[in-house]
Amino acid sequence: MVPEHAEFDKGREYHPRVSDDDYVAVATYFIGNSACPEVRFERVTDSEVSMKGWLREELSVGRNIILDDDTCTYPFSPIVGFEIRECDGGIVVRTQNHRYWVDLLDPVVVARLRSLKYLKFGFLGFDEIIPDGFCDAGRDAVYKTDERFGPMKLVPPDPRREIIVVDANSDQGLNDRLDGARTILEGVSDEVARIKILALFVAGSYGGNRFDRRGKSLLRLCAEDIEFKKRPDGTLPIGTLDVGVCRHRAIVFKYLADRLGIKARLIRGNHGGGSGHAWNVVMIDEKYYIVDVSLHPGELIEINPDDQGEVVYYQRLANDNMRGGPGGHSIAY
Repeated sequence: MVPEHAEFDKGREYHPRVSDDDYVAVATYFIGNSACPEVRFERVTDSEVSMKGWLREELSVGRNIILDDDTCTYPFSPIVGFEIRECDGGIVVRTQNHRYWVDLLDPVVVARLRSLKYLKFGFLGFDEIIPDGFCDAGRDAVYKTDERFGPMKLVPPDPRREIIVVDANSDQGLNDRLDGARTILEGVSDEVARIKILALFVAGSYGGNRFDRRGKSLLRLCAEDIEFKKRPDGTLPIGTLDVGVCRHRAIVFKYLADRLGIKARLIRGNHGGGSGHAWNVVMIDEKYYIVDVSLHPGELIEINPDDQGEVVYYQRLANDNMRGGPGGHSIAY
């Protein structure tokens, strides 16, 4: 389904994972309500035709795009519709004469759109760095606004579920983990060794094994830690946790990998009989491997073309509620 328009109504819920229209509505809201964000419009049919500047008006069907670079205002014909860019979840704007990629240059907007993309598609690619400001509230999270004037907010499907916030600018614990990872990888050049060491480091820094000496499960320990450290507004800086489960560990593995020269994907889906899970995928010598920092830390599970063996238990959650592959060959980039 290709949305023909983006509409924003205050006081309603938006379900971007299951609705393309809602995805576009939330995305264009963030782009247009972020105090003149810096963007680049690139013509789809001719990449040499691009305009860079500050967006002066929100993106809406029937309106002209007003892009200002301090020297002139670029003329655009009115917007007639929007599309979702399949390769990365970005937005394509259709005018009466052309189609344009919208490349976001404002870090705040990039973080919001990267969070939105992970919610809808259930993965982030090798080159889609987790930016500071990234948030995750679960696979069935929605966006909602106050009926009168409140900003668009990310709302978990269950009030007990925390909103994970990844932002080293205000999270010393996350900074400490990044510094620690840099230290243990210093002088290690073998790619396989670097990936395994990083996975073990993340697992160890978020509680290690499934049980502690008192017999408490990792899930229970994590729930207690979250309840103690979650803010009144439901947000939880990911670096404050001492015990984390798959959703925390997989995000932190990719966040650290992005900054340590390790190409990694972040995948959300199901494991085994359907239980929710999150993991990572790396590529070594043109082969894909699952890195499961929760169930198999320190191991590399090869994703073979036939998806046989342990890999069959990993099923990526596609945006249409269908189960995809484990995150290797099933993703085009």
